[in-house]
Amino acid sequence: MTDRLLSSPFSLIRCYAGVFFLFSSVHGFSSFHVPLGPRCPLDMTLSAAALSTKSTLSSSSSSSCSSNWDETGKCKFGKKAYWDSVYKGDGDNGADDIPSETYSWYCGFDELKPFWNMLMEPLLLSLTTTSSSSSSTDDDDEEKQVRRRKKSDTQVLVAGIGNDLAPVELYDDGWTNMVAFDYSQAGVDRAKELFGTSRSKVALLQADARQLPLEDGAVDVVFDKGTLDAIYITGEQEFQDSVKELTRVTGKDGVFVCVSAVIPPETLLEAFLDNNRISSSSEEDSCCCWDTILDGGLAFAPDGEATIDLGAQLYAFRRREASRSHSGSQSVQIGTT
Repeated sequence: MTDRLLSSPFSLIRCYAGVFFLFSSVHGFSSFHVPLGPRCPLDMTLSAAALSTKSTLSSSSSSSCSSNWDETGKCKFGKKAYWDSVYKGDGDNGADDIPSETYSWYCGFDELKPFWNMLMEPLLLSLTTTSSSSSSTDDDDEEKQVRRRKKSDTQVLVAGIGNDLAPVELYDDGWTNMVAFDYSQAGVDRAKELFGTSRSKVALLQADARQLPLEDGAVDVVFDKGTLDAIYITGEQEFQDSVKELTRVTGKDGVFVCVSAVIPPETLLEAFLDNNRISSSSEEDSCCCWDTILDGGLAFAPDGEATIDLGAQLYAFRRREASRSHSGSQSVQIGTT
């Protein structure tokens, strides 16, 4: 992600849409009215009852529009300086509308957990091992015991950290083999405070999503909740490059879980399909890297929970093939702090 925002008309439309979804998420509105005025294509008047955990707030069209842009006309949600200020809590760069202590983008882990467990179950089963005694008979060999892969043995990569408690709650749920990164050092520092000293297995890194210091196929699960949205606001090329890099570090049969409310569904799906194919001299060996599990549409967990309660769309993909590309980044040892 860079500090610039592309100046094409399409980029401005994308940023307006991103501001709308991110702003409504920040203030927790359940309904809204968007009049199109001559001064701002997204001249929002947000009114309705807020979520029970937040106070009711009414925003005038002029203030909600002007506060999302800096003096140069750049969208604040696409700037690194904005996120640095959010996590520092200094209120600079227009970062006075998001609490610096804790904030869960779109949804908390409690709401996501039924779907997370549903998506992880096949992964844990696919990563099983068998054991048998060297002195066992043929009949014993036919009844090999299967040892289920533990959550703590599954490498999880969290894209984007800061004041969101979801990664901490994910860790506390048993997914302790975790690497989490953000391009904002202030975000990394804030996450360190949230994780504390007792959650010592997590590795928190400052890194760019387009060039991660990880080996090819190093992780089993990638978890993104709003980070690709922020990158997409910065520019579509930055978004495409980030998806390609996250593809590179995901191993075969790995799962990518993405919670998004900004990226157009067709753009997000294409990024995981058409734009991330493994090149090969043999047409037979050239294949798409990902199978789609959830396409952002309405879906239900085994106990009936619906994705409509997440405040955003839920996408999930399964990795077909380990990447053959290589990054110029210097790799780091996973599992260290």
